[in-house]
Amino acid sequence: MSKAIFSGMIGTKRQTVFYTIVTMVIFALLSLACTVSMPKQSLQGQEQQTAQKALDIAIAEAAARIDEHIEAGTKIALLNFNSPSDRFSAYVLDELTANLVDSRNLTIVARKEIDLIRSEFEFQYSGQVEDESMQALGRMLGAQSIVSGSLTPIGRSYRIVIRVLNVQTATVAVQYRTDIVSDDRVQALLEVGKSGGATTNGSRQQVTQAARQVSQTTATSQSIGSKSSSFTDPRNGQTYRTVKIGNKTWMAENLNFRPRTDDTWCYDHDDSNCEKYGRLYTQDAAMKACPEGWRLPSRKDWNDLVWEADGKDAAGERLKSKTGWNNNGNGSDKFGFSALPGGHRFFNGGFSNIGNNGFWWSATAYLDAYCMDMRHNSDNIRLSDINNKSFGLSVRCIQND
Repeated sequence: MSKAIFSGMIGTKRQTVFYTIVTMVIFALLSLACTVSMPKQSLQGQEQQTAQKALDIAIAEAAARIDEHIEAGTKIALLNFNSPSDRFSAYVLDELTANLVDSRNLTIVARKEIDLIRSEFEFQYSGQVEDESMQALGRMLGAQSIVSGSLTPIGRSYRIVIRVLNVQTATVAVQYRTDIVSDDRVQALLEVGKSGGATTNGSRQQVTQAARQVSQTTATSQSIGSKSSSFTDPRNGQTYRTVKIGNKTWMAENLNFRPRTDDTWCYDHDDSNCEKYGRLYTQDAAMKACPEGWRLPSRKDWNDLVWEADGKDAAGERLKSKTGWNNNGNGSDKFGFSALPGGHRFFNGGFSNIGNNGFWWSATAYLDAYCMDMRHNSDNIRLSDINNKSFGLSVRCIQND
């Protein structure tokens, strides 16, 4: 009797344990299902919330990176943003400008100045502009850096790239890249004001044509912006034309000052050549030849001048005088620098190359010295080393900073 009761109790306990285990498993499975599904819903909600702010956040982060890596006081122009919509591009550029203006660290080119260039050369804020074109436009605007960007579709999102191009070196100084979700704001900006300018062949041809026009007019614009004046050397009363190119003031004539030494000459010992081409100096004499407040240009000064004159391949034509060079090797003298071919004197006393070549000393020297070299048969300009400082070359003085 007691055994039967005991056996029944054991059976009942086994059933209870079994049902308890089954119940626990069911609850565990339900909990797991809820745990898996709930974060998914939450994550979707977070993605939607982030998408509404993603574009503004990206713009703010890009502005912060630019502000961090570009030197304070740099003049910067926000030129274009390549996207399918003018409105989207304008929104990005305007918001980026607002963020940078708030930082107060950079000098921002006014939008109206960019609008004038944009109108003249018929390019769109949303169109594609090549680096060479941006570089030329940057020079016209007097900017040291150019900001551009692009929007690229990637599945259901977009990749946004914003970069800063150094106008002088044509290198990318800063680049920001991130993906943004295609939310209602992004879609609204893309749908309204579609331009298609970034993808059509016609637009690209317009941009290319504008680039050529910019390249052709850059030097002229800078020449107009250069300030011409004059300086009278108190040592002998001779007056020299001067010209400001970029941020530096140069004499626009070769120096014609005769010190109380025997290391300067007129070409072929003819005074009329000194009147036209200036005197020829050894490197040591050249270092002391410029009047007070002026100096012999360094290698960097010459490099800066070449850059202002559109680079070494074009600078010869830009800087050479309109007359005086043999075999029709004259230049356009776009900047008023008026370089003349004064030739040179060999260290042993002979003279050569008047009318053909011009050579100007640089103050930079180590074992050898450096000189600027222009030729009648080339638009190119060269900064060359010269292994004998006793050669007689021309001198151009640059005003002290």
